[in-house]
Amino acid sequence: MVVLGAGYAGVTAVMRLVRSKFPGEVVLVNDGPHHQLTTQMHRVAAGAVEPAAVLLSIDTLLRWTPARLVQGKATAIDPERRLVQLEDGRELDYDRLVVALGSRIETFGVPGVLEHALTVQPVQEALRTRRHLTARLHDAAFWDGEERRASLRFVIVGGGLTGVEVAGELADRLPAEARGLGMDPSELEIVIIEAGRRLLPGLDERIAMRAGQILARKHVAVWTETPVTEVVEPPSPYDDAPAGVRVAEGRFVPARTVIWAAGVRAHELVERTFASGERGRALVDEYLRARDYPDVYIVGDSAYAVPQDRGQAAAPTAQNAVHQAEVAARNLLAEAAAAEGKGAPPRLVPYTARDRGVLVSVGVGEAVGELSVGEFWRPRLSGFSAYAFKWAAEQRYKLGL
Repeated sequence: MVVLGAGYAGVTAVMRLVRSKFPGEVVLVNDGPHHQLTTQMHRVAAGAVEPAAVLLSIDTLLRWTPARLVQGKATAIDPERRLVQLEDGRELDYDRLVVALGSRIETFGVPGVLEHALTVQPVQEALRTRRHLTARLHDAAFWDGEERRASLRFVIVGGGLTGVEVAGELADRLPAEARGLGMDPSELEIVIIEAGRRLLPGLDERIAMRAGQILARKHVAVWTETPVTEVVEPPSPYDDAPAGVRVAEGRFVPARTVIWAAGVRAHELVERTFASGERGRALVDEYLRARDYPDVYIVGDSAYAVPQDRGQAAAPTAQNAVHQAEVAARNLLAEAAAAEGKGAPPRLVPYTARDRGVLVSVGVGEAVGELSVGEFWRPRLSGFSAYAFKWAAEQRYKLGL
């Protein structure tokens, strides 16, 4: 058994297999030594926590298990020959493969995104964003006029989960840094630019409205129905040329910080190897097996997985990635048991939805969202209570590992 990727889906699949006494060898392939808690990366980018707080050692997680870690970057999958090729030339053969490689940013064809915009995932990008924010504040301390305003304007493209969480965290963290540099925090301008008609599309509209109210109280501007058409290259500190984003109708917004949080696309290796659907996500059957390759399971952000009891694909969230990994692990265990039984067909479990609700932090000590309690009750939460539930869910996940 080879599992590609040590994100939420990959680690969950491995732990479920080894704890259930999977009879074969389990190999986890990852291009680094850590499992990254990507849902908390916005806190690293804002300087709220150090990277160590969002990194878990894979060796520590696997210490008391028979699974082993292979560090390396997967560059090719040959499903016909059942081989995975790594960047350093090594090849791994498999009987069953779990692809849990996560996602990359979706640019929607907007020029300049990959070259000039910042992101908050993975941890290396979160740290890069953090250093950039600090540098811009220091720049502003020595500038005036439009250069100063552009350095103190922080544009976040995308009003989904990540965009809202980044904006809320920055609104709480940047003012203290500005004061430390002798600046008036009222000079800071944080802007969310969303192409859709409202924040948090896909969530209950009342939750989105509450998030907007909290952001407004924190002096975060929200521009909806404003698609970004270009990210313009930031100039050097000695160049007074404009930098920022162009939006609908050619309007230019000067800003020396542009954080892209507008959505994700399937991992490039997945899109290149398997039949794909929306945003390059691999098409899978009701058991989460790749179309045309029943010995390959694809889970997490790169899977176009439609729950059997729903009519649309599951959103690329950590909650859904974990659930898909659990379903895949159950089916792999069933296949292994059938193989040991020499001929009995495996009893596979179809992927169905499991909705426990959603919680979105909006800065320090505040969140919005709803919980799924039973079949008909979905209480909405706001403020510290929602934040506490979100914190508890994060701790539950880590303790479970």
